[in-house]
Amino acid sequence: MARTRTSGSDARGFTLLELLVVLAVVALIAAVVVPAIGTGSSSQPARRAAWDVAAALRTARADAIRRNGESVLTLDVDERTYSVGDDETARPLPEDVTYTVLTAEGERKNESRASIRFFADGSSTGGRVTMKDRVSEYVVGVEWLTGRVRIHD
Repeated sequence: MARTRTSGSDARGFTLLELLVVLAVVALIAAVVVPAIGTGSSSQPARRAAWDVAAALRTARADAIRRNGESVLTLDVDERTYSVGDDETARPLPEDVTYTVLTAEGERKNESRASIRFFADGSSTGGRVTMKDRVSEYVVGVEWLTGRVRIHD
């Protein structure tokens, strides 16, 4: 038995009005979500600082292993800067963040400058850098035995 096509109410599909409503909803969601993604890290300076310091610590550890020697991250809490290894270029940290450093006594340069040292086997002197802004606090910890760097919030 052959079927014949009939026009009428059996036809299924979307109307132009339904498609326009769906596109409007998608555009509204995109207008709200996309700007929020772009400003996420800049609205949390402590988070950004924690990620920067953790990345610098991992770089220092990798340099120590690669060179089969020592590498140091030095942080100056008054100047809000840090430097890695032999590179004496001070890198800035966000101004609206409070920093505290806990490290081995021998790695304290003065009241505002302290270092975390990594050795050829990946181990370190250990330490902790705390970053606090108006709404959040992050702690970047370095395990002395393994040199592993972690961010805790």
